[in-house]
Amino acid sequence: MDVFSNAFEKKWFWVFTVLFVVIMIPLPFFYVERYIPSLWGLPLLSSAGRVIRLSRCS
Repeated sequence: MDVFSNAFEKKWFWVFTVLFVVIMIPLPFFYVERYIPSLWGLPLLSSAGRVIRLSRCS
């Protein structure tokens, strides 16, 4: 049975295909080029590319 022979399968094929393409496009706001590690290896950069300053609570 072909994917395009059933309307239900055709709809979900296109939904997953569009989501896959959108997720896999390497747009610059999805990643940062410089990596500053913090706790557990998470990046210490915000989405705008500015360094997040951690202040110590006393």
